[in-house]
Amino acid sequence: MSKQKRVDEAGRYWLQIDRQTKSSFDDLEAAQAAGEQMKKRFPNIHVALYDRHSGLHSILRHVA
Repeated sequence: MSKQKRVDEAGRYWLQIDRQTKSSFDDLEAAQAAGEQMKKRFPNIHVALYDRHSGLHSILRHVA
């Protein structure tokens, strides 16, 4: 049995780094800005946004 507990994120948009949810946001623009900032600092990480209402993932590619 796993000792880790799943934490339900409050916001609609989840910021995922290397397939792990790190934070959540209520609006898409804030989530995208945070993801782009992480991608600029660490270009080799996998950054995605998950919309929990629609169930869609969006992968952030290279940010110029």
